[in-house]
Amino acid sequence: MANNEIPDYKQLIRQAKLARFERLSLVSGLEAEREGLTEEELEVEMKEIKEHLYQEIYG
Repeated sequence: MANNEIPDYKQLIRQAKLARFERLSLVSGLEAEREGLTEEELEVEMKEIKEHLYQEIYG
């Protein structure tokens, strides 16, 4: 494997992750809009989810 192939692979992985994030963001935004949630309500909900996951993982 040539040295220049590794950066190309890392770039492809980064692009795939960014594309996935963008798709998830779009779907989440559309769902929030459909439910009529405000930005503030979304922030509260995200904080609650984050805290729940933290407790689930770290106890």
